[in-house]
Amino acid sequence: MKLTTFRLVLGHEKLSPSDVPRLRGFFANEFPHFIELHHHIHDDKFLYSYPLVQYKTIKNAPTIIGIGTGVEILKKIYDNIHHLQIANHTIPITEKQMIQSDNDFGLANDLQFYQFLTPWLGLNQNNYRQYQRANSTEKMELLQRILVGNLLSMSKAFQYTVPDRIYVAADTRLRLTHLKGTELSGFLGYFATNFYIPDFLGLGKSVSRGFGTVKKITLDELAQQMNHHQ
Repeated sequence: MKLTTFRLVLGHEKLSPSDVPRLRGFFANEFPHFIELHHHIHDDKFLYSYPLVQYKTIKNAPTIIGIGTGVEILKKIYDNIHHLQIANHTIPITEKQMIQSDNDFGLANDLQFYQFLTPWLGLNQNNYRQYQRANSTEKMELLQRILVGNLLSMSKAFQYTVPDRIYVAADTRLRLTHLKGTELSGFLGYFATNFYIPDFLGLGKSVSRGFGTVKKITLDELAQQMNHHQ
């Protein structure tokens, strides 16, 4: 199937990945009537589904990704984005760049190769304990199963029925990261799968805050990256 994405890049101001939750918070306060921007239904109720609006820094530029119905929401608010408020810092928006594309999504006939641009939060409380007890082979097998689960969850969000088995081979390394002052186990690295994922979409937990962002790479690029890390 085809999946429409809309990438909104806001000016030339550089943000660090740690600013992304603040970027999301700014849009939640600025446009509270669009639930997809923040997933807050009421004070204590949340929308638990794959986020159709995701906040990121791509090459340090503040970036918002809209997917599916999230595309229309970003188009609606586009003309009303004049500045960003990140902590106590007001950033005027002097330039906005829009990139809309129709992307392949779903099971592929051949392997596709991806790189995690930001730490992937694949572990929850239960499988974290399982991960801690496992040997190196078991750890990789567990992470690969979790990645398959992430792809199935994403497919469900877009009403895509996966017609056959998803295969994943991953090469990841542990990367401790932080979210809301809490240290978390994230993973960076690469994976191959028989599945099309549009660039800059997130997998795993907290994808709306920029975690687990993936980008497609070629086999040659993968080989170069692997040689570089050896």
